[in-house]
This record gives sequence, C-alpha cells and structure tokens, in this order.
Amino acid sequence: MRGQPGFFDVDERLKRLSGLGDHLEAFAAAVYFEMFRADLVAALGYSDDAQGGRPSFDVVMMFKVLVIQPMDNLSDERAEFLINDRMSFMRFLGLSLADRVPDARTIWLFREKLTKAGAIERLFARFDAALRASGYIAMSGQIVDATLVSAPKQRNTEDEKKVIKEGSIPDGWAENPAKLRQKDRDARWTVKFSKAKERPDGTKPPVDIAIPTFGYQNHIAIDKGFGFIRKWTMTDAAAYEGARLREGLLDKTNTAASVWADTRIDRLVRSTFELFAIVKKIIDAGGQFLSLAEPWADTSTSTGRLMIAVLGGLADVERDLIRTRTGEGRARAKLRGQHMGRPPKMTPAQTQEARRRRKDGESVADLARSYGVSPAAIYRTTA
Repeated sequence: MRGQPGFFDVDERLKRLSGLGDHLEAFAAAVYFEMFRADLVAALGYSDDAQGGRPSFDVVMMFKVLVIQPMDNLSDERAEFLINDRMSFMRFLGLSLADRVPDARTIWLFREKLTKAGAIERLFARFDAALRASGYIAMSGQIVDATLVSAPKQRNTEDEKKVIKEGSIPDGWAENPAKLRQKDRDARWTVKFSKAKERPDGTKPPVDIAIPTFGYQNHIAIDKGFGFIRKWTMTDAAAYEGARLREGLLDKTNTAASVWADTRIDRLVRSTFELFAIVKKIIDAGGQFLSLAEPWADTSTSTGRLMIAVLGGLADVERDLIRTRTGEGRARAKLRGQHMGRPPKMTPAQTQEARRRRKDGESVADLARSYGVSPAAIYRTTA
C-alpha cells in the first residue's frame, strides 16, 4: 500500500545513495578504521565495562565522527543532528535506525580526552598515511579553511577574565573542583564579520555586520583533488588564521604548489611586514599568491609583482617605525617610574610585611594563602 514502509526501503535508499556517489562510502573503503582501535583505547584508558553502568560508545565510531566533522564544517550540535538525520552518516558510522546516537556533549568530551592525552596529531598523521597508502596521493593543491565553533559563554568578573588571560586560575576556583570543571579557560572572544543584506530600496549598508563569538576555531587543510582532510588543528577563536600556515597546517607532501585560503588579507596577517613574509615564503617555494577579495594581490601578474615589491619597502619602513615607537614608549614609561611587564600582585607594603613574616618563621604556603597569590610569587618577593 502506498505510504506504508516496506521491508527493503532502507536498503533501496542506501543503494540509491551509493549510485549518486556517497563520498563517505568511498572514505570507508579507502581507510581501515579498525587499525586505530588499539591507539584509541590506550589514549582514552577505557575499561571493559565489567563494573556495569551504561556502555560507552564504540571508540572507532567516535573517531569517525571527528573525521567527518571538519570535512563538512560541522559543530558538535550540528553533527549530532545530521547523524540522526542522514542515512549516509549512519552507514559510515555503522549505526542502524534503532541505535543510540552520541549527543553534542559526548562528542565534545571524546575530543577533549584525546586532546588532553596528546593523541590527536598522532591519530590524524596515521589517518593521512593510510589515505596515501590507498592511492589518495595529494597532487592537486590544498585548501586551508577555519570554522568557528561556539562554546558556552562564561559568566566571569573582570578580575577573573584578566587572570585567565594571563594563563592562571582565579582565586577560589582551585578549592572548588565542581566550579573549576564547568569553567572554560581556553576559549576566547572574537568578532565574526558577515555581509549586510541589501535594504528594501536596493542600497547596501555602509558597514558589515559584526557578530561577537565565544569559542574555538577548527583549522583544516584539505586536498583539493579528493576533498580529504590532510592536516587539522584547533585554536581559540581569537587566534589569527594566517599564523597556522607558519605552524605546520600546510601539507608538505602535497605535490602541487597551489594553496587556497578562505580569508581576507586583514585576517591573514596583522601587519604589512607579516604579509610580505608570507608572500615571500610562498614565492620561494615555487607557488603564487592570489587574494580573491583583493584582486591587486596576484603575484602571477606584472602589476601584482610590482605591488608585492612595494609591500616589501613598506614592510621595512613599518618594522623600523615599530621598533622606534616601542623604544620611545618604554623610555617615557621608565621616566614616569612605570613598572614594565606584568603589574605586581602584591603592593610594596605587602611585600615588606611578607618578608618580615617569613623571617619570623611562617611557611610559604600560609603566606601565599593569606595574600591570595601563588607560592612562587612569595618566593620571588621574599628572596
């Protein structure tokens, strides 16, 4: 009867997906994912569930989730939805319609455990080697892109934010493990710009839309020919995308010299000097630099090469100006008696008092607790 589900509907739909070219099916055929099981179990320290409780998700299946996330630019929440929604995702992950699907929190925790164990880079390096062994050799250039991943917004005071940016733990958090577990000290704020829509009369607003975002960035390098992920890393949302090019995100095994980066020049670098350094490195490697948003920046044309030469001169001037202004600013600050570097955590009166109390026999730990500083600060102050 029309509208009634049949016994073979799922099989017929999967055959149809295969005929249309399911890239995940080709992915599963190219890489034997079971070879990652031993490393995943060792990195995560999972038990055999002999003590009871709800069984954990299969580690290989969860690793597959991490693989398809950057391929389709999926956040944890979006990945949870699409795994429930798409039959191609379920087939790739080995799930049936009746199986339990990992939620966004579970995906985040799995990635976090692998990151803390230092296993992410090693696993993706083996994954890339398996792709090359299957004949997927990178020969068509590479595409570098970054995706913002939102994190729960934190409700911290200004003093707590300052301490977090310095890489420390705010006072009172260490004594409250439950609170410390709920605080994300690695995510950062950034501003994402989006093109403003046209007004009803057809005119465009003079400025773009600025959207504050709190979280992280996923950075990936994809082989242009096959669409496979070759390199992957993660930073806080405020990190500059261009810096990742100098930190190993580019795949050196790719035999083509072309690199496509989805970013504007003002997001790629912070100064003319940095831009010239990146362009020079690309040209020295035998490649060409082309900005789709700024047509003048094209080193394959005579005009573009002229502009790059001008950039080189401006970079030298800018570097000299920065050095001169920094030196002048430091000299003026010293004349005003301003302390250079981080502000001291203890006032001069507290410093003198701490030295006297330590001389009288008080322990460093007691002094650190009374002034709300670390023991290392007491050692430095009273040395």
